[in-house]
Amino acid sequence: AAAPPAFVKVPVPFSDFLGATDEEKQRAAYNAVLGNGASNVRGMMKKTGCRLQLRGAGDRAASASKDADSKEPLHLIVRPGLDGKMINDEALEHIRRTIDDIVAVATGKKQPEEVEDASKEEKGKEEKGKEEKGKE
Repeated sequence: AAAPPAFVKVPVPFSDFLGATDEEKQRAAYNAVLGNGASNVRGMMKKTGCRLQLRGAGDRAASASKDADSKEPLHLIVRPGLDGKMINDEALEHIRRTIDDIVAVATGKKQPEEVEDASKEEKGKEEKGKEEKGKE
């Protein structure tokens, strides 16, 4: 069997974000995908057990350095978790779907409540209390 990849790049679709240039759009996409205090990325890491890094244009640190990474369009690098758990299709599927949802909400294509439910269901019981309040 082929060795599993050391990492997988998941592109972040940024064309619908506001910005005069691709760089500005990617910066907006970067901030949206990262989430408040990196909450989105942390949530995906918790759910998938993978380590994630946002890289490419739009990443301020990368743009400052003359890194090859910063020349690439914005993407998320998915690496196996610290427990050595390999990257599986399910994890990648979850990450892609989450990115698509974040982008859709951030660009006004979807309402937050349209995408919240999937992630709430998966989080299950810890979110139950909050969920009931939101439904009223």
